[in-house]
Formats: sequence, C-alpha cells, structure tokens
Amino acid sequence: MTIGSPGIRPGMRMAAIGIGALLAALAPAAPESKNVIVLIPDGMGPAGTTLLRWYRGAKAGTGAKERLNLDRMDLRAVRTYGAGALVTDSAAAATAFACGRKTACAFVGVLPGGDGAPPGERVTIPGLDPVPDELAYSPVASVLEAARLGGRKVGLVATANVQHATPAGYSAHTHSRGQYERIAEQQVYGRIDVVLGGGARYVDARRRDGENLLPALKAMGYTCVSNRAEMAAARGPRLWGMFADEAMACEFDRRSLHPDQPSLAEMTRKAVEILSRDGSGFFLLVEGSKVDWANHGNDPIGLISELGAFDDAVGVALDFAEGRGDTAVFAFTDHGCGGMVLLDAGGDAPRWRSPLEALAGPLLPAKLTAEGVTESTDPSRGPAALRDALARHYGLSDLAPEETAGPAASLAGQILSSRAGIGWMTTGHTGEDVLLYTRGIEGPRGLVENTAIAQMCADALGVDLAATTARLYAEALPALRETGATVFVDAATDPANKALVARKGATTVRFPLDKNLLVVSSPRVSGTYAMEGLTVEAEPTRKIYAPRRAMTAAAVLLQ
Repeated sequence: MTIGSPGIRPGMRMAAIGIGALLAALAPAAPESKNVIVLIPDGMGPAGTTLLRWYRGAKAGTGAKERLNLDRMDLRAVRTYGAGALVTDSAAAATAFACGRKTACAFVGVLPGGDGAPPGERVTIPGLDPVPDELAYSPVASVLEAARLGGRKVGLVATANVQHATPAGYSAHTHSRGQYERIAEQQVYGRIDVVLGGGARYVDARRRDGENLLPALKAMGYTCVSNRAEMAAARGPRLWGMFADEAMACEFDRRSLHPDQPSLAEMTRKAVEILSRDGSGFFLLVEGSKVDWANHGNDPIGLISELGAFDDAVGVALDFAEGRGDTAVFAFTDHGCGGMVLLDAGGDAPRWRSPLEALAGPLLPAKLTAEGVTESTDPSRGPAALRDALARHYGLSDLAPEETAGPAASLAGQILSSRAGIGWMTTGHTGEDVLLYTRGIEGPRGLVENTAIAQMCADALGVDLAATTARLYAEALPALRETGATVFVDAATDPANKALVARKGATTVRFPLDKNLLVVSSPRVSGTYAMEGLTVEAEPTRKIYAPRRAMTAAAVLLQ
C-alpha cells in the first residue's frame, strides 16, 4: 500500500506515524531493467499465417519470398487444453499463460472448483491434479501483477473491449468472463499504467451500477483519451484510451469507416513509448482480439485484416527489442478457431490448377471485412443491397441470386472462401497444438504446456508467481475475525458496490470489493489508503481475498 497515492480523495490522508511507517515500508523495490512484451492473436491457427503470407506476397509481388514479422522469431509449440476441456476458451487459456494455472472455461485469474464442483468447473482432464477444496475458485496472481508489484510499468492493449477474456486473464479475477463491469472496476483500480482498446461503456456513466469510473481514473493521474489524435498527443505517465463502446473496428474497416480509431500497431507503439520512458522495465500485453472473431465468422478478409494488423504490432515490438538485449518478446495464440484450410482444386483436377492467383485473385480486391460490409449495407434493401456492396467492396459482379440469400456477414465470407478455395471446419474453437514465437528468451524447447508460458515470462522478469499470489490474495475473513472484530459483507449501504467490513469498538475498516482501497475510521486515524492489490470475492464460495500486508495493517488498527 502507499500513502497519498494518486486517486485518493482530497483530505483522506493517514496521520498516525506508526501506521504510516508500516504502510510506507511496503513500497516495491526497484527491479532489474528487463522488459517483456506478450502479443496474442486470439484464435489464430497456422493456416492463418499461411494465408496472410500468400496474400501479402501476391499484393507486393514477392510471392513465396514474402515474410511476416512473426517469421523473424524462434518457434516452439503449445498445448492448449484447459482443466476440464480438450478445446479451451480464451478465459481458461489466458489464465494458463498469465497465471501459470489450468482452469475451467469462462474463469479468469481464478482456480477451478474442487471435487464437489459441477463437471464444467472442476479438473476432469486425466493427468491433472485436482484443486484442494480450500483453494477452490481462489484468485491466482498474473505475471502483470507480479511485474507491477516488482516495480515495473505494466500495460494492456486490445482491439476488443479491454474487459474481454484475454486481457482480463492478466488483470482481473472472476469465475465469469462476462462480468465486464466487475472486470473493468478491477482493471481501473489495478494500477495498470497504460490501457488502450475498446469497452468505454463498462467504464463510463453507462455502467449498470451507476459508478462512473472516469473521475477515479483522472484522480489517479491518468490521461483519458477517446480517439487516435488524443492518443498521439498524450504525454503523461499514465494513459487510458477507450476508442469504442465495445470492440474496435477491424483494420480494413477502420481505415475508411472509423479513421479516428488507432491501429493495433499505433497503440502498441504508444504503449511501449510510455512504459519504457523511465527505464524501470515493463510488462506489456497486446491482443489482436478480432482474429478470433474473423475465424468464428469464417471470414477470410477479416482474418487477413486482423492478422495483418497483429503482425504489424509484432513488428513494433521486435523493432523496439532489436539490439537491446533486455527485452523478451512472445507471440502465441490461445487456441485455434474455425479450422481453416487451403484447398487444392479438388476432384480430378491436377494440382497445378491451384496457383497463387487462384487463392489471391478473389481476395485482393476486397476493401472491407464481412463485418464492414454489414455495417455499410442497408438491410432494408434486402439482397440487392448486398449485391451492390459486394460489387463495390469486393469487386464481385457475377453473383448468382442464391449466393446473396442470407445475412450479409456470413454470405460475404462464404462467397469469398468458396471462390478462393478456402475451407472451414467449424465456426467454433478447435483443440490442436499451436505455435509459440519467441525472441530473446531461453527456456523449454519443443512442445510446452500453455502454463509454461507464464513461467517463462516470470523467469524473464525475475518474479515469483506463487509468492505474488500469497502476498496479494490472502483469505480475509479468518484473519480479521482473529482480532475479535465483527466481520461482515456490507451489501446494504451500496448494493451495487459491496464491501468487506470489520468493526471493533470505535474502529471500522472497510475493503470495497474489486478495488485496491482500504477505508479506515477510528479515533486514532481515519483515511482512505491505496493497497498494493485488490479485494476480490470468490462468488461460488463467498470467500474474500485481500493483500496480506493490508490485512496486517487492519489487524493492528483493530487490536
């Protein structure tokens, strides 16, 4: 915890020297100067990079000589399964490579349930150890939290809403990835130095709980921006950028339909600029979120758009790391999606009838993704509007009536896929091993578990994930009750914002859930303090966890 931290309300300072000295001693020590950049193209399979490479090769005239930024990196392979599913979701996968623990689908930053939990919430994959009942659903620290606790700057960049599963896995703790407002609150009070992406409606006054978090961000010293120009002009040490209410636009669509939004590469460059400024070292997560969305929609242009934007961001990271010797770069996906394959001509046709032109010819004229076609098409005009849009944006003017009978988004992907010889197995996730690209690290070679990535990052940063979990997430109720205090969860004062309360005599301490605040009221001292971590509730067990050092300070006050 720190006294007088940015974001503490005016007049809320602790005056007692004894408690002040205790809290001031908790400031993190300066770390070695070591940076880690993690880049995740959500839902990317190897066929996606193959398609992008051939597309760019056809567009640039380089053909088979074309190389991606990803191709500048070393290669390993990763297993993707979760605690209870061979085919994972992004939440369980993010927990694995952010926190080093396998968990259940939809869980972010928490362990699975114990033996008595429903099948979908407990460990069921043979070969994995079950979770002891006393640790069921408990929070586990991420490499981002460990880096921050060690004195490094930290950042999140995403093209989805930043409360989405992958960034949430590094910055929040809940058994339900869809709790975007709760995740947003944990991110705001998680002292993340740079946050850039979508999701404004979960931070501003439109929140269902009525708590506008923008004033809190500004009080904590953040520059808050909402467009590309404001981001470029920002100079402060803390930056919070929300460029869309939900997800940001796809890269192809952004250029013409939403030019006020920054690209993923621009956000990555800005984050690196701010996080590297003071030389203390940093951890940065960058997610190309909508690679997954394009694969779900079986949209080859969406995939080229989003994977291309992601590869540009990889280039930014590698250019920063080049020649420094102090920066590790990781790029990997969480799981496959869509099952895309590049097909030959089929039937009795000889394989020479699958030249590059057959693949790239239908794709190169496209100016918008299927999502962009939908956004720019008037649905009230029916098939005629879709035919006009596909002629205008895809160069397709020879469509049969049956090709335009249906929703624009799905049809655009289907038509181009069919003409380019691209096949899809599913609109869902897939469970194959995926590729891990690295630069500037040692560690295990060959095929690794997704949990090993968290340890590789921790080793590069020189941090201990287990020790960080023990320090940040101590079970609070038993520790507070040992003081003889009356301990309860206050859901009446503000039902949308519960707090853990301990009261003894004239002294009351409050731990608002999903915040990093300790509120003290006693005859000796009163004030609001910024803790070094969050107070979070494991809703299935109703257990509450808070930073161990905050619990020590609270116990002193309650004696």
